[in-house]
Amino acid sequence: MSEYNPVSVEQDILATVNDISAGIITARDSHEKKLETERAYKRAYARAFMAHKGPQTEKKVAANIVDEVMTAEDERDAWAVAYEYAKDNNRALSSKLDAIRSVGASVRQAYANAGRGEW
Repeated sequence: MSEYNPVSVEQDILATVNDISAGIITARDSHEKKLETERAYKRAYARAFMAHKGPQTEKKVAANIVDEVMTAEDERDAWAVAYEYAKDNNRALSSKLDAIRSVGASVRQAYANAGRGEW
């Protein structure tokens, strides 16, 4: 357990704000990759679907088992997970910042009351 004082609380706040700032960039980059890989998957699926000669129901199945489509789908899913993780991490950091601010208020109050009531 660490001891809190106004300086340590401010340092924790600044560090967490910096983590949130970096997390926003990570989330943005992950979202861009998620969208990019979603487009790549849709295009690969459409190409595979149209390339298969046969009835429409057969085209759907055939398109889903083409290597290019499966690879694109895997990449899309991986970036979707990365994006959701980045968003979850940013929410957790925001909660952490709220908690640190609450601790800061308590520390300020304790420091303001220090020495009062002593004879």
